[in-house]
Amino acid sequence: MGKTKFIEQYFKGESIILEESNLKSFWYESMKNITIGFMFTLITFDFFYLQYILPCIGAVLLYIGFHNLRKENKSLNLAWIFSIINMIFRVLNLIYLNTPLNVNVKGIGILAFVSTVFQLSFLVIFRLGLKKIFQESGVILKKDIILRIIIWRIVIIICALTELGQIWVISIPIIIYYFYIFKSLYKLSYDIEAIIYIDSRKIEILNKKKLTYTYMLFSTFVVGVCCVFSNHISLDSSEVISVKEFGFRNTLIDKGVPIEIVKDIEDEDISKLKNLINIETFSEDLKFNSILNDFGIDVQVTTIFFELYGNEMYAIEYFNWGEEGPYWQDGFDISNTRPLKVINGRLLYEKDGVNYSAEIPRLNGGMVTSRDIFGDERQEEKITGAINYPYKSQKQRGYIFYKIDITQESLAGTNIVNYMHYNHPFRIPYTEPEKKIIMFSNKLRQHGTNFSTNLSKELFSN
Repeated sequence: MGKTKFIEQYFKGESIILEESNLKSFWYESMKNITIGFMFTLITFDFFYLQYILPCIGAVLLYIGFHNLRKENKSLNLAWIFSIINMIFRVLNLIYLNTPLNVNVKGIGILAFVSTVFQLSFLVIFRLGLKKIFQESGVILKKDIILRIIIWRIVIIICALTELGQIWVISIPIIIYYFYIFKSLYKLSYDIEAIIYIDSRKIEILNKKKLTYTYMLFSTFVVGVCCVFSNHISLDSSEVISVKEFGFRNTLIDKGVPIEIVKDIEDEDISKLKNLINIETFSEDLKFNSILNDFGIDVQVTTIFFELYGNEMYAIEYFNWGEEGPYWQDGFDISNTRPLKVINGRLLYEKDGVNYSAEIPRLNGGMVTSRDIFGDERQEEKITGAINYPYKSQKQRGYIFYKIDITQESLAGTNIVNYMHYNHPFRIPYTEPEKKIIMFSNKLRQHGTNFSTNLSKELFSN
């Protein structure tokens, strides 16, 4: 059997009996798979989704490589078991990175520690198994490449913990050495061709291409299912009793506040709006793309500013999605030229003819950490929250009620509301949508308004 025939059978996945001349090709292919597998799993290329694709491919290559060598000695058999665990770990890691577990599960330091110990143990076991093969075959191992990889990995960990890796004078040589040591490990596959080991004469060769595709598809399917079931927030809803006595609400209607908004505001929020001086109302339709029709989704957004005696100002951000509100959680943030304080936020909807109300999930105010278009973190004072509605609910709407801190000398200000809408449950990687408001994104719509105080109107009227 020639080398070409061996390669064909290797990729087809057949049980074959190796001739002595083809053991060299067998060892070469096995070591090549292991080398590339470790190369793809021990460092992260954080662009073009390679941080997800390459480790999965690497996990398959490690499994195939160690599967071929598992009968050589106990250490390589243990390495094969580690490769199976590694494949499982990669799927779990994808689930963690691309679902709310990424945010909700604490103890990331413990997970990183376990992962690091596992990787180093994997390399140590591989080193022991390989050294034993060389010793029993009477071949001298010229360089201890795997030990160098272990030391390199430890240096990477130290640089990450001390943030020395952010210094390019340190990081660039580390990256260059990364390619050098794996090139040396790859060359080891040529040295190991000299080994003719009796236990390798009868082996089961796996179908490399088929196994890789199967694992990638399986990982994608599992992660997709987890995204579907985890990216909808269950609301703690209660039935809403319709308003019968309008009382002060009539005053708001007389001053131009739409009656449908007045009816939806809770009594406790309405009670804070007495002693009014001035009301300003701004409305706009925001259009988002829709997977249900070609015309898109029109969201009616209304911002109302309430100025009271005693230098107090409140605002209501009201939104009406109609029948096509988000099922997969959307996000919003509110910013202003003046300090803000969130008071209340409600989601309202109708289902089976009954009106329901629920708190807006993750409604927060204060300093918020978000990422800009370049992926850099920044801190801003905002009100943020998430929005989604139950399946098959109608009349989907809601509001955020907040206070704007004005002074006696305040004349005007600017209020900006960003809405981030998703038509699907996939976040790669998962980030709470209200913390991923990215400018120039086709998922983002912005509603900006300028308000003026009663003092400003008096000054300009004179």
